[in-house]
Amino acid sequence: MSTVTLIVFNYDRCIEQYLYLAFQTYYGMVAERAAGLVKKIHIYHPYGSVGSLPWYGGTQTSPFGHEPGAGELLKLAGGIKTFTEGTDPTSSDITAIRAKVLAADRLLFLGFAFHRLNLQLLWDASKRQASPARCWATGKNISVNDRDEIAKELVALGWIPRPPLGSTSPAPN
Repeated sequence: MSTVTLIVFNYDRCIEQYLYLAFQTYYGMVAERAAGLVKKIHIYHPYGSVGSLPWYGGTQTSPFGHEPGAGELLKLAGGIKTFTEGTDPTSSDITAIRAKVLAADRLLFLGFAFHRLNLQLLWDASKRQASPARCWATGKNISVNDRDEIAKELVALGWIPRPPLGSTSPAPN
């Protein structure tokens, strides 16, 4: 059985809401069934989120698109983590995220800018474990120089093998 894991670096719940509504709209599912399917997807927000969606459940919920008042806003802000909180294995999902990344057959990066700190969050470079996964990434408007820098960073972290000499892109894995 294949498993889908999403690691979302945004605080919003857009992907959850989109999938919930898409299952209903495109597949004619009732709301409860759509919610159940979305809940089966492993979704991690390393830097927290602005509460759970009401259909998802949880202790601090906020409807999608809702504009909270001051008191509610302060409560929701408590679900947002600073970078150091997001990378602390004792107060975040970083250990589970890294295990999922390491166990993946395929990794797909959508809208991911490859910031060094986010890469370090996904991958424990100190263990020097090579990723067995095949990787794909979107890269609209990323210059050749930036692609080279990203490739160097991925090699340094041990995610990919060294790019071939004279190449501007990483070797496929």
